[in-house]
Amino acid sequence: MTAIGLLDRCKFYKAKAIIQSGASSQLGRMIVKLFKQNGIKVINIVRKDEHVEMLKKDYGAEYVLNSSKENFDEELYELSTKLGANVGLDAVAGDMPGRMLVCLGKGGTVINYGLLSGEKIGPINPIVLIFKG
Repeated sequence: MTAIGLLDRCKFYKAKAIIQSGASSQLGRMIVKLFKQNGIKVINIVRKDEHVEMLKKDYGAEYVLNSSKENFDEELYELSTKLGANVGLDAVAGDMPGRMLVCLGKGGTVINYGLLSGEKIGPINPIVLIFKG
């Protein structure tokens, strides 16, 4: 039901591409398949190389980035811009919502539904909110 609800919200925002954190979780894997069936591209964020391979091989994910890599933020920004991502689905909290928000287009939305990091949502640069609002 959560995956369907998130899909519904993304359709409301007319998403053609989204970013999702926690992509190797059970819900994340459901999102990969469900969104693909509905023609929405998903930029998947994981923390381990083996999860990159698993999502690509077993679930047909086209875009998977490892957030522990040095150039992650640059890759995420470039891919998000290229695909026109306008929604972020965040299961992690901490600094991830801010990192996503920087990469979304004008009027972009981040939906936080989890706390996998165990941290509160971290500081978000207000400039991002001013110029993307």
